[in-house]
Amino acid sequence: MVQGLKNGRYLSIGKGDARKSILLASDIATLVPKLVNKGGIYNVCDDIHPSFKELELLICKQLGRDLPYSIPYWFAKNLARVGDFLGNKAPLNSIKLSKITNSLTFNNEKIKRELGWTPLNVLENYKI
Repeated sequence: MVQGLKNGRYLSIGKGDARKSILLASDIATLVPKLVNKGGIYNVCDDIHPSFKELELLICKQLGRDLPYSIPYWFAKNLARVGDFLGNKAPLNSIKLSKITNSLTFNNEKIKRELGWTPLNVLENYKI
């Protein structure tokens, strides 16, 4: 997303309201020492689950760029169908469209409870 916004090769799709669980690298650095002796399986993510639109706004502000153009979902869906015939090298296909437009979030309560960890707010702490 950052590279696409930087070089002007990024289009927003629809309202950009799909939410994703993400994590800052600095959060991983604070977790590793805590996990060395504990072990276990945890969902490690932020509490915010920012939308694509929120991330676009944040990145564009830091880059000093205008928001990207947005294309309607129906138009992107038709482009994705064409991309399905072109193969994996197409910039957009149905699988990629689904990843961009569907939310994917995880619950991090277990790691917060068991290790006393609190992730940084991605929208307040992300720096390019």
